[in-house]
Amino acid sequence: HMMINKITNKNQLVKYVNETDFKSIYNNKLENMLLYAIHQKMNCIVHNSMDPFNNLLIKHSNKIDKLFTINNFHRNLMYHNNYNGQIYLHNNYVFDNIIKNEIKLKKKFYMSIAYIGRLSKEKNIQAIIDGVNLYNQENRRKSIKLYIIGDGKVELNSLNENIILTGRLSFGEIKEIYNKIDYTISSSFTEGKSFSLIEGLSYGI
Repeated sequence: HMMINKITNKNQLVKYVNETDFKSIYNNKLENMLLYAIHQKMNCIVHNSMDPFNNLLIKHSNKIDKLFTINNFHRNLMYHNNYNGQIYLHNNYVFDNIIKNEIKLKKKFYMSIAYIGRLSKEKNIQAIIDGVNLYNQENRRKSIKLYIIGDGKVELNSLNENIILTGRLSFGEIKEIYNKIDYTISSSFTEGKSFSLIEGLSYGI
């Protein structure tokens, strides 16, 4: 069984963790848990090798039972920086069906690309918009469309008819867009393992 705990008060949270038998797992959003007086060892997951959370994990490795990363590079980097606990590789992506290892030949180009994900500063989405606009200014006869799929509070500029903001979509709606784009694109400053790029690969993109 899994339960998502929404306690935000520090003292209440520490009391709850210390007095229950639940196994807990913490990510970088709860990094301060490593600084609290927690009596039981913790399980932690970190998905970005550039996250400051890594330094806390190394410093307080004696408080950690299991540490999960999502790729071998990150796991080896933690060991290289003297993390002295056991690190497990967590493949955090699940497909409903087995993906066959085969090359899909593209028969048609749609002159469309897509960014899929959270709209936040670290995703650097404005760089994609600026790049698309620059390309279209120099290639007016073969302009490309950019779908930006997702929601968030980041402010985006230089929008026009070729920049399509869809908002948050269901997976079924995203699959329809996969069928009419040429590439998925990411410009994140750092990225652990991009779900949208892996999904795109499964669709031959």
